[in-house]
Formats: sequence, structure tokens, C-alpha cells
Amino acid sequence: MTYVHRCPFCGWERQAASTTMLHPACDRCGGALRAVHADDLERVRREDGAGPAAPTAKTDGTAILAVLLTSPWVLPLLGVQLGDVAFLVPLMLLAFAVARAHSRAVTEPAFGRVWRQLTAAVALAAAASAVMVADAVLTDGIGRAGFYLGAGATAGLVAGAAGVARRGLSGAPATRVLDAALVGLLAAGLATWPVVALGAHGGDAVLTAIVVGDVVAMTLFALGAAASGHLRNAPGAWWLAGGTAAV
Repeated sequence: MTYVHRCPFCGWERQAASTTMLHPACDRCGGALRAVHADDLERVRREDGAGPAAPTAKTDGTAILAVLLTSPWVLPLLGVQLGDVAFLVPLMLLAFAVARAHSRAVTEPAFGRVWRQLTAAVALAAAASAVMVADAVLTDGIGRAGFYLGAGATAGLVAGAAGVARRGLSGAPATRVLDAALVGLLAAGLATWPVVALGAHGGDAVLTAIVVGDVVAMTLFALGAAASGHLRNAPGAWWLAGGTAAV
């Protein structure tokens, strides 16, 4: 072994005899590999952050997620109505997501700007949920302040999605860009009539605009993911597109 082809984003490595790469994309996260001489490997590992990343008990959030999902359902036993804290579940999950997104901005510097935009969006969504919970508990109702604050989260989501789309489309073949555009148009078309058209006709204009922003974000995420080629090249973008679609 003379060289190691190493992913600076997730730490995946493969041994190689030269710097030539027939497959320059990481098999784990899709990031761009770089050739490192064997003599420099330990130094590069330290610079990238203490060597290849490996799943450990500390990075497993299953137990925390279970607590976040189940704890609100115990509230009725304490005399608290679920309707008063309907936004408590998203508040907990979003607070958890803020920390995770911020950590990704540090471990994936190449996507740092996108992760910071998504962190800001999630933080605003968490703040909106907190306002809604406070409204329900203190005034026994739900005001509009939380919804308007949530509009900022949608704006951040669109900004992050634009970054994903820009990276995916950069240098992509024209045929792949066309396929990606068809995916985006299909997603946007499915949401236009049942959500946008009916909302604009008889609903709240601001809330409809927020939904339009979510549709735009979903379309951009799908566009960037499809333009990246194989699913393994942009797994996160597909998850974000699916999550936005669910929202």
C-alpha cells in the first residue's frame, strides 16, 4: 500500500497503489475522495478529526428520540391536556435537531454553509413551537405569532435547499439535470392544486405563502438530490426532500 483514498467528510478509506481514482466518490457519504500518501495518513487523520468515524454508543440517538416521543403522552396522567402542549413534541425534536445540524456543520466543512442555514431554520421552527406551547398554556388558545415566526424557518429551509440544488447541479450532465427538473416539477405539481390553489382561494394568505415556500424547498432538495446521480451520492438530500414533503 502506497496511498490511501480518504473521504475528509466521514473518514471512509480504501487502500490504493496510486493517486489515480476510477471511482472518486466515497462509498459511504458520496463525498469527494482525496489521495493521501501512507506516510502522511496519521497526520491527515488527526487534521480531519481523530481518524475515521465509527458508530459508537455515544452517537446513537435512539434512546433520546424514544424519550422525546413518549414523554408528552405521559402528561395526561399529570392532569395536563395534550391539546395544551400539542407543539411540545415538535419543540423537543427540533431542539434535538438543532444540535445535530450544528454538529454536521463542523464535521462537514464543505457543506458548512448549507448546514448552518438549516440549523438556523430548525432553530426558528423550535422557537415557533415554543411560542405556541406558551400561548396554549398561558392563554388557553393558539395565537398567530408562532405561525409568523415559523415563516422564518421556511425561508431558511429554502436557502438551505438552494445550496443543495446548486451543489448537485454544478457540473452535472444535461440529461441528469433534465431528469432532476422533472422530479421537481412533479413534486410541485402535486402540491399546487390541493394546497396552494385552495389555500389562496379561501385560506390565510400568509400560511399559504409558508406552504408555497415549503413546496419550493422540497422541489429544490429533490432537484439537487436527483442531479447528484446515484442515491448514495446524496442520501441526506433525499431525506430532506422526503421530510419536507411530509411537512
